[in-house]
Amino acid sequence: MSHPLAEIVQIEAGCVFRTRLEPSLHDDAIPVLQLKDVGANARIEGSDLMRIDTSTNVDRYRVRTGDVILACRGARFPAAEIMPSAEGAVAISLFHILRVKPGSSVHPSYVAWYLNLPETQDYLHQHAAGSGIPFLNRETVGQISIPVPPLDWQLRFIEYYHLLLQERALSEQLAVARRRQMLALARRLTLSHLR
Repeated sequence: MSHPLAEIVQIEAGCVFRTRLEPSLHDDAIPVLQLKDVGANARIEGSDLMRIDTSTNVDRYRVRTGDVILACRGARFPAAEIMPSAEGAVAISLFHILRVKPGSSVHPSYVAWYLNLPETQDYLHQHAAGSGIPFLNRETVGQISIPVPPLDWQLRFIEYYHLLLQERALSEQLAVARRRQMLALARRLTLSHLR
């Protein structure tokens, strides 16, 4: 059974900063989520987030574990689930913050996975507004129709998806190692012929 996303999640805008974000080393600096923090694994970890000093009241823009952020401006609209290590970071205005409503039978990882599907991304691009820089308004995001299978199925999808991502990462690492091995062999052969 499918539901409009707005029935499943609360959709909030990210924080608008009036000045450029500059990194800070102060102990009380606030971590912020940027587009570069959204990786292929559809999860946001807090260890590498830029920290800033600000006088802006950012409390309402702080993310919680299990929130999903969706990029709402630019050439692509990736989504990612907030992991415990990123809790309390501030989502900037390039994101919508999606918070699963209490009593909903949807897992946040499933929402992020579904939003990242090519078909959903195509829908988002077709319905994005703006001629220069495409953007997604809350209404467009809320109208996304999302199928809601039983929770155990959602968790299986997510487990399978993360296994595929791990396999891809290992395959890429193997390809890099093979290239290095081939270059080392070529160097040895070249050097042996020069002697």
